[in-house]
Amino acid sequence: MTTGSDGQQCTLTASVSCPSVATASPACTVTFYDSASSAIVGTAPLKGMSASISFILASGTHTFYAAFTP
Repeated sequence: MTTGSDGQQCTLTASVSCPSVATASPACTVTFYDSASSAIVGTAPLKGMSASISFILASGTHTFYAAFTP
């Protein structure tokens, strides 16, 4: 991700790489979190081997992580 400013739209994409993902159910999701607060930023369905969300960036410095749910 490049540096953004308060109120700017931001897109996060997570790529999932594991043998079981190729046969994963359509209900598989990726949840994106803001590390500072552990708040959920959004959840997206897995499409192929990746999932993406777009949201409005709040002020401050952020680090994000994603979790895959089969």
